[in-house]
Amino acid sequence: MRKHGIMLENSWNNDPHSLVMRTFKNIFDLYVSAASYTNLPRNPHELVIQSKEQMSKVRRILTRQEKKFVKSGSEFVCMAGGCGIGKTFVHAMGEKRGDILLINFAGRLLTEEYRSTLKEASVMVLDGVSEEIPEDFEEFCKFLQFRGNGKHILLVEVPITFGFRGRQDEASLSKHWAGIKRLKGDIKSLTIAFRTYHPSYKREIDMQRIQIPDVKTLVLNTSMTVTWHVADLTSALEDYSHRKFFCLEPSIMDTDFGFPKEEFLPTSCLIPSCHSLHDACSSKETCETFRTSFAIVKLLRERSPVEKPLYVVVDSMDRRNRLLGTLHCNYDTGVIFIDDDGTTWEKPSRESDSKVVLVTADQILGYHGDNSIVILDLPDCTWRNYVRMISSSYNNITILMERESFEMGKYSLIIRNPKIIEETGLIGLLEMLQKKTDVMPHVDREGCQRIDLPINFQVKSLPYSKAPPRCTVIFGPASSGKSMMLLESIKLHSRLDPNANRCVLIHLGSILSHKVAQVFLNSHINRCDVVQSTALSPHDILFHNRVKEIMREYPKSSIHVYVDDYSIQAKETAEEIHKWTTALNDFWKKNDRKVTVSIVFQPHSRNGRNIDTAKLKSFFRKELEAIVFTLPISKWIVPCYTSPKLLTHISRNEVNIPSGLEIRGLYSPSYSASIVFGPKPKYIKYRCGNRHFEKICKGQQYCEPSLGVLVCFLSVLRHDVRETLRETLVRVLVSDETLMANLQRWMEIWNPQDSIELRFLHPREFHGCTGDFIITVNVEDAWLMESVSTRTMNLAIIDTL
Repeated sequence: MRKHGIMLENSWNNDPHSLVMRTFKNIFDLYVSAASYTNLPRNPHELVIQSKEQMSKVRRILTRQEKKFVKSGSEFVCMAGGCGIGKTFVHAMGEKRGDILLINFAGRLLTEEYRSTLKEASVMVLDGVSEEIPEDFEEFCKFLQFRGNGKHILLVEVPITFGFRGRQDEASLSKHWAGIKRLKGDIKSLTIAFRTYHPSYKREIDMQRIQIPDVKTLVLNTSMTVTWHVADLTSALEDYSHRKFFCLEPSIMDTDFGFPKEEFLPTSCLIPSCHSLHDACSSKETCETFRTSFAIVKLLRERSPVEKPLYVVVDSMDRRNRLLGTLHCNYDTGVIFIDDDGTTWEKPSRESDSKVVLVTADQILGYHGDNSIVILDLPDCTWRNYVRMISSSYNNITILMERESFEMGKYSLIIRNPKIIEETGLIGLLEMLQKKTDVMPHVDREGCQRIDLPINFQVKSLPYSKAPPRCTVIFGPASSGKSMMLLESIKLHSRLDPNANRCVLIHLGSILSHKVAQVFLNSHINRCDVVQSTALSPHDILFHNRVKEIMREYPKSSIHVYVDDYSIQAKETAEEIHKWTTALNDFWKKNDRKVTVSIVFQPHSRNGRNIDTAKLKSFFRKELEAIVFTLPISKWIVPCYTSPKLLTHISRNEVNIPSGLEIRGLYSPSYSASIVFGPKPKYIKYRCGNRHFEKICKGQQYCEPSLGVLVCFLSVLRHDVRETLRETLVRVLVSDETLMANLQRWMEIWNPQDSIELRFLHPREFHGCTGDFIITVNVEDAWLMESVSTRTMNLAIIDTL
């Protein structure tokens, strides 16, 4: 309500006869009456029983896509979809008349489930693990011709890489599986359900691009075979790696990007990935450097030589240094780079006038010049803030990305019409360079000349006051004119009587944004001190040594302290308010004469998701009587701007904790269509209590791998399992054999005569199976997705890794 401007001035009357209390009583009576006449679950056990009954009915329902497939009667079909989406169920519902041969490549327990479910005499179920199935594709086809002659063949849990040797790209895999057409005439039909995840997959494969002539490809995208909560968890894990923008400092929540007159979308430029060029890479760094250099040179050659230098932004100094050497030595391109101290160096080309300015994101963040900017965004890049990096008031941003990021990654839903860098010439170049012993030349200061980098800025703004108030605070999104408003005010006050006014700017931003301030205030440098620093706390800013020196040097002057690009360091809003309250009160108590403070807040923070700017603004206005400005993207100050819809989408999907989950599988985005919610999956995390068995613990890293697992496991058994199930089988999935043996031994001691039966399994043994209650214990990333997407009513995830 507060967010939408609705404030309750008085609290509600708690008199039992008041209107509010009588209304609440009527609602409560209605709820009790409804509950007494409706068969609602009243405890976890009843919830599981009802959910199982509902799911047994819902699982028989086919989605529109599945009905279309079942009725099509296609002779050759390849099927894919997310884990637990119902590929096997669609198999079973297919209207196949006659003998059926079903081969389960996953084998083990899933084969037993098939044999118990499909008891018809006309269905033969083979275990793909125990059966001697040829791994050579031609021999495999002969095997199917022999065992499946005149039958309908169903192949389930088939790795798409089965019998395949070579580069795992969509075109090669399509050509490989086109060989199944040789079975035509010998069998009645063939349906293949590809396995979503498998250890043999080296990359993510887009099933939409698997095109096999005369073979129908069906990619299931809706799931009704698992509960809504389990499907939601699986979708969230997949989306976290595909849709999230990882950055160290997410944008402050609820940032308003305004309504510019004209909107821009960044240009996307696609480069081939390492997997699409060769099977095995001898050096990923070398491969990446030459792929990106190849693309940068192509973009550079399309530009006019008289244009301003092209800026290339990378996330680290290591990437910058590799690109410097490669662009200059291998492509004879002029390069410009900036040292940590702000010194700019140039190494010109021997024959060409083209130049590239290579900078890191930390060096350029907050600088919004009109130069063309290419952002090198590879899958493992880590940025400080994504929104601020691509925000611009010019149509000058190009994002250089791998093709998979555009088709299956975070850009797939937001950017269209990409520019594609063709592979022509790149494969041969990589093969030639990898044969050399020294393929990574280095560029340093030796042989370079020191230059002054031209700084461009054309953003309009106005000073906020000729007579600044005691405290001024400025908020706003990136490139909205906050810094320019501050600089205009400094220039205005610097023109006044220097004996009566003295300004000091504490600049906490990047090197290039600091250079903008220096250039802008160059004519007033004798009246204004510019101090560059890294992030500081409110106390360290106000009691900065330079501020103290100016106060001593000019005892009769009014001191104006300006702070640009202040970064919120607190973990939550209340902590930030406390820091500013303490710092400003101490500062003004010790300075009786007129001192003003003006602060520009960064639009991002390490704990940006926990910072409420509305509370901060209210605090500065009410408690400190400050003037608070919130700059929108106005049509006057910034008539053209990066699309606010794009920036809003990115800001809502920024996270500062990478998943660490490298997904290698068949990319087939799906969503849940289940109408049965079921119990919510539970995630159990261990926290050390510092003492165990009356002894002091050395630290959580020592007790977590063993004692932590046991504590979490016993907690699940004693609380969740007993409340939910009675006399049932609980499957425990553990990928570490040693941990599994320890758990089994511990359970013999701690749980010797319990009605609950525990069965410990490796995830590979339980693949594709169903269970009432499943506990996953420290499952490795390679098996995580398959473990959490099983068809189960109850799922508990223990993770102490």
